[in-house]
Amino acid sequence: MKKVILFTLLLSLLFIVTACSKETAPDEKMFEVGSDDLTNIQASQPFQINGYVKNKSNHKWDISHGADIFTYEIYDSEGNLVKQDYDMLFTNSIGYVSELKPKAEFRNNYEEQRNKEYYEFQIEKPGTYKVKTIATYRIENGDEKVEFVLSSSELNEFVVK
Repeated sequence: MKKVILFTLLLSLLFIVTACSKETAPDEKMFEVGSDDLTNIQASQPFQINGYVKNKSNHKWDISHGADIFTYEIYDSEGNLVKQDYDMLFTNSIGYVSELKPKAEFRNNYEEQRNKEYYEFQIEKPGTYKVKTIATYRIENGDEKVEFVLSSSELNEFVVK
């Protein structure tokens, strides 16, 4: 009888260890992309957009990305893309690996590695606008590399006075 109980306990322990060590495959549904609310935005005055990637899963991920992990698009009230006035965009081609803990957010515009036109904007006309945040990164999951290009599911609305 003791051998049966011992065998059952060992088998249960093996099952638990195997289940806990099983790698979870990353999925788009595990992440949320967005940007901070924009308030007190004045026409013809520069403002900065700060994006984030939130890990909604209970799993820690190591994400690899460039300094340009976040890009932003601004749309007017009619849905037209608001063009920004700049001649050339600069970014260093430096790769980063960052830890994204469970239920945590990753935020970094990498101001020191790219020019401000990637995250600083200026709108000339007062009105209601929306910002779309796009995050580009990779996750290594065992032998598999999963590429993510995710955008905010809801555009963040703001008012320019």
